Amino acid sequence: MIQSSIKALPSRYEPLVGLFGDGAKTTFVKQEDDLREIARLINQGNSAFQGKLQFVYSPTESGAGKTTFVHSLDLFLHDLVDSVIRVTNDNSHALNGIIETIRNSRVTEKIKIFNLDGHESFIFEDNEYRNFAVQLNTLIRNRRDLIILWPVNDLSFAEKIVSILKSVGGNSPFGNHPIHRMKGLSSEQFSSVLSGILKVANWQLEDAALDWDLVERVTDGSKNIGEYLDRVQAAIAERFNVDEIGFEPPQLIFALSSGKKEVREICRNVRRADSFYIEGSRLLMYTKRSNVAEWWKERNSELQTSLPYVIALFNTQLTSLSGSAVVHAVHNFGSDELSSFIVGVQKNLGNAQNVIKSTELYKYSIGEGADTREYGKPAKDETIHSYYKIQESSKDKHKEINSAIMQLIEKAGGGFSNARYESLEGINKGLQVDVVAELNYNSCLIEFHHKSEAETVDNKVSIYILEKLKEYAINYGITKP
Repeated sequence: MIQSSIKALPSRYEPLVGLFGDGAKTTFVKQEDDLREIARLINQGNSAFQGKLQFVYSPTESGAGKTTFVHSLDLFLHDLVDSVIRVTNDNSHALNGIIETIRNSRVTEKIKIFNLDGHESFIFEDNEYRNFAVQLNTLIRNRRDLIILWPVNDLSFAEKIVSILKSVGGNSPFGNHPIHRMKGLSSEQFSSVLSGILKVANWQLEDAALDWDLVERVTDGSKNIGEYLDRVQAAIAERFNVDEIGFEPPQLIFALSSGKKEVREICRNVRRADSFYIEGSRLLMYTKRSNVAEWWKERNSELQTSLPYVIALFNTQLTSLSGSAVVHAVHNFGSDELSSFIVGVQKNLGNAQNVIKSTELYKYSIGEGADTREYGKPAKDETIHSYYKIQESSKDKHKEINSAIMQLIEKAGGGFSNARYESLEGINKGLQVDVVAELNYNSCLIEFHHKSEAETVDNKVSIYILEKLKEYAINYGITKP
């Protein structure tokens, strides 16, 4: 499951596909009237045993949804359409490139849609457009598997190309309407698109301290889906505006270690879908009768002090560390005193690097997603016993243990850099953080917790995280104690 930042929620087709790939199609909503027009055009081409061209025109500026509509055709007209191919404009001979792309495409039983989005301009001479029209007309007449759709905002451009094409091929390249005036989505459908984007992006409105009533107010009067999503995006950005909240939010990463192999599963229990992102409602589910859960429930009455918003503000992630990884880190980078707790485990830096690479903290640092699989063989009893001896000393040796882990991650090529330990953070520097480091040139705060076997349960892990998030909310001035 993809987990981007809610601050980067996409409002256009290109970033939507860039972030979510084929998953972007789950956000598409049917445009019934426009779909009927394209189905009619396809049937006209089949009846004439040749391809067809049609301009898709909208008088509004960017955001009407023309590109998204064209790329939805193989989803909503799957019985008729084999695929949708976007013809990119990546050279100075764009007209020749269009012809070559279409000509070199394989012949298919079902229709291929060629999307000429981005080729709307008067940069060529009339004779160049005429030569293009001659070649395009020949292609269309000899390929019944082609439908060419040309999204435009400039009606005069579409009319000029239609006129040139008619002069060389008559009406045969077109259906009943050479230029289709796209109706687009109705305003009642806009919220369905937003719901789809939130779902595929793995976000909820409450993460940005918004609700549907507020969205309806800020988007009232939007002329098209693009403007609607732009207004939602602006409302989200305002919630995370540095001037409004008073600080630049760092990222918060929890790293929990345990000798119990179930530590990964326990972390997954309080994360959102297949990601490292913490799910507030799951934390509260496991801590219903705790004082800290009651504290957060009181703050949930206000969108901008609620638990989901605080989690989103710090883009809070939860990762696990195996007990074996901690043992190997201490063995190679800890003091002699700390290493003396390790019995029956060979000191081997190469093996240590392999072990740390299998941990979620390491994988997150290099940009890998969460994985439901388990890695490697179960740790030996000697390794687990050594971990718990280290864990028992973590109250006094916390900084040293954390430093050993971070050094091993760095040695193994992990993504963290410039680590500082037990740094004072928060608006008034009243919050001691285990590790402050850089990840992708951004500041991140890492909170390590090395748990005993008895503490490695859903309830205790959730309480620990809620208590820490409470400290962050207070020390960064988000809410009062």
